Amino acid sequence: MAIDRKLLEYALKGLEAERDRIDAELAALRGRLGARDTGGRTATKAVRRRTSSVRTRRKLSTAQRQAISERMTKTWAARRRQRGG
Repeated sequence: MAIDRKLLEYALKGLEAERDRIDAELAALRGRLGARDTGGRTATKAVRRRTSSVRTRRKLSTAQRQAISERMTKTWAARRRQRGG
């Protein structure tokens, strides 16, 4: 009886370890897809770090914003000319 109990305990530990490994793989895949887990949190800490750094915005001066605006205006005008519109 004691041997069966020990065997079952080892099997349970092995299955729990396997489940943890599978959960980690699923979280990594969800992170690559940008999906969120059922708890509404990002899948992994690495994903949280990456997305939080992406969300951080630089403060642009008025001159920088104006320069970007002018470049985009020129870019879109060039595209419209290429399309013939």
